Amino acid sequence: MLARGPIAAAAAGPTASFALRADGGVLCWGRGDLGELGVSNPDELAEADMGELVSHIPRAPSGLLGVQIAQLSAAMHVLALGRHGECYAWGCASRGVLGLGAPSSLANLPEYGDGVRFQPFPVRITSCAGALKAVAAAEGHSLAVTAGGMTLAWGCGDLGKLGVRTDDMHNQQGMRVPAIDGCAWEPVVVSGLEAVQSIRAVSSAREHSLAVSIEGRLYSWGSSRHGKLGLGKVSGDHPYSDIHDTFQTEPRIVNALREWHVLACAVGDAHSMAICTPRTAAVAAAAVAAASAAGKGSKSSADRLHAIMGVAADAGSAFALPAGTSTAVFVWGLASSGRLGLPLPPAVASSAPEVFIDQQREQADSVESFLGATRLLEHE
Repeated sequence: MLARGPIAAAAAGPTASFALRADGGVLCWGRGDLGELGVSNPDELAEADMGELVSHIPRAPSGLLGVQIAQLSAAMHVLALGRHGECYAWGCASRGVLGLGAPSSLANLPEYGDGVRFQPFPVRITSCAGALKAVAAAEGHSLAVTAGGMTLAWGCGDLGKLGVRTDDMHNQQGMRVPAIDGCAWEPVVVSGLEAVQSIRAVSSAREHSLAVSIEGRLYSWGSSRHGKLGLGKVSGDHPYSDIHDTFQTEPRIVNALREWHVLACAVGDAHSMAICTPRTAAVAAAAVAAASAAGKGSKSSADRLHAIMGVAADAGSAFALPAGTSTAVFVWGLASSGRLGLPLPPAVASSAPEVFIDQQREQADSVESFLGATRLLEHE
């Protein structure tokens, strides 16, 4: 048992695990050499056989006493979103992933190994103007969404994963933010999504990111390797990358899902997935919900609504779906090792693992099935 009281959510990074209690408290355990556990005094951790610092039992990170956390996201660094929209960060500080300022401002942080600096305990990111409603941490970069639906990014800008050109970055006040070693060391506006202003959730991995709007549209950007953006072939060139790869700097709508309302998304290093419902059902559900809220809907119509999931972090943008409405899981990206949950034709399964799925076009009938005519492409 982790602790008294129910656990509301969980998150995992490469070396540590995290649990979010229903009362907003945070618990963490695992390895903490780079400050992942948020412990201000390293003497509180045990030393493992290879010299790494670990905690075998869940413990509360330092500095969050009395703070209620609503969301956690973890990589080699951790982002914690407070219930009042504030964001806390700790862990590995390389490449600006913490959003705490230029390298010179981090000079007093402790170092690990070959000079990697880290923030050993949670600190508030003060460079985010206003409240946030969603955060996502990945290896090398971070994302956040403001209460008004604006998307922010910071960290390494390689392969377009910040969603903005590193030679044209601006903060929320419109002031230019210079790139240092190809990185944004403070939050910058994802300019390609400025016109949307309705993003409610983000998900990020090592080389790419996804964002979902209140209208149920899915946007993707970053490396297109293995077709994980769902955009087909894209091209790009980046001065800070030694990897010969195609990428998409400015976020683009995943048109393959244009007939679907995206409820949630998730990404891995080489693939992506989204939970969707037919757009016609989502529009009908939203209309019934609006009529009910205005006192014009019939009780029978309201009774037929069945909430399948919370689809937004902010109040008011989630809605219920009629009972029996079909939902579908769409997957795309690298298909090897069974990561997509799709049976592959023998000729494909026996070939090299450079096989990816970039689009799914036909409707699926239930969340348990990954139906639809998928296009299998050999990676060139």
